[in-house]
Amino acid sequence: MAEALSKFKGKSVLIITEKQGLAKVGAAINFIVEESKQKFELNKNAAAKAGLNVGSSIEKLAASVIN
Repeated sequence: MAEALSKFKGKSVLIITEKQGLAKVGAAINFIVEESKQKFELNKNAAAKAGLNVGSSIEKLAASVIN
């Protein structure tokens, strides 16, 4: 994760992962499984650092939002 973050720092790149805890360390979207259902975590700060805007409708769908 650290390598991807440094490689794409300052670029408009959406980093999407699927491993527990990676939204907390810099992935903008992290897919998770909760109660046998596919869901996602959203890191608004990571998206903003990448110069990406997150719509309110996407934010409402997220299982959790990290600011």
